[in-house]
Amino acid sequence: MWGGVIRARYTLQQISPFLNKKSSIVDIGSGYGHVSLLLKEKGWEVTSVDVKNVSKLKPVNTILYDGRKLPFNDKSFEYSLLLAVLHHDKNPENLLQEALRVSNKMLIIEDVYKSLIGKYSLRFIDSLLNWDWFSNPHSNKKDSEWRNIFDKYNLKIVGEDHWFTFIGGFYPIRQILYLVEREI
Repeated sequence: MWGGVIRARYTLQQISPFLNKKSSIVDIGSGYGHVSLLLKEKGWEVTSVDVKNVSKLKPVNTILYDGRKLPFNDKSFEYSLLLAVLHHDKNPENLLQEALRVSNKMLIIEDVYKSLIGKYSLRFIDSLLNWDWFSNPHSNKKDSEWRNIFDKYNLKIVGEDHWFTFIGGFYPIRQILYLVEREI
């Protein structure tokens, strides 16, 4: 529980400079809900959605969906958050399209790799952290692959940040934050 709070505080520091104050946000794949809760406490209007409800936080009311079509009207939110979520989806491109359908902008954080060793190291670490050895599709990509997908769907990167997260204090994972919106 405390690990989730600490990680959520760090994530909030990473994403908040990219969010307009008082904007509406859908947190897709909200998990335990720590980021949603912290955003709410800071004044953002947040709707949490996931394929299963694992949150035990009372202020976070997770809306369940089928993993394919988000249960919201077009442009219901200013931002969609996809925080380390896309690599858990068998069809991350579909999830990107759905997130863009319901929002004007997407704030994405993904673990990326540069080499084959990095790819399989990410798979191992992600499986270990999520205690999920078989159902996770591990749709992780290289930075260049994400950029190609954004181009394919006419998405423009309007902000980004790069950093390393040290899992267990020793294993570095490269993470990239992309703020994307549809090109006009």
